[in-house]
Amino acid sequence: ALACGAHGVHLGQDDGDIRAARDQLGPHKLIGRSTHSLNQVRDVEGADYIGFGPIFPTSTKRTSNPTLGLLMLEKAVDASTVPVVAIGGITQQNLQGVVNTRVHGWAIIQDIAKAKNVRQAVEQLHPYT
Repeated sequence: ALACGAHGVHLGQDDGDIRAARDQLGPHKLIGRSTHSLNQVRDVEGADYIGFGPIFPTSTKRTSNPTLGLLMLEKAVDASTVPVVAIGGITQQNLQGVVNTRVHGWAIIQDIAKAKNVRQAVEQLHPYT
């Protein structure tokens, strides 16, 4: 992140300590952390945001983490001290349920990557932004 001048870094659970990353990056770079349980949500001191999921089954990334669902997402939003980004299996068809949890953000990969017209797929998400 430092070498390429990135605005920050996103750390998975096995990617190192948030405090060590903060020491290297300084106070003005963004640091995110992937989380897959409420215990992990509560243990993100020093992070600027978290990714929480997978919310739904996904074929984009192999993972041994169980699908968490909308109820757990809502609990994560309530428990987190930093903004929460929903990840994993989110599509245009299930996005309204994700938005209803009051999540701060969401990531959609499958619908966009598989679309015949990427621009149109992204534009269809505009009402949710």
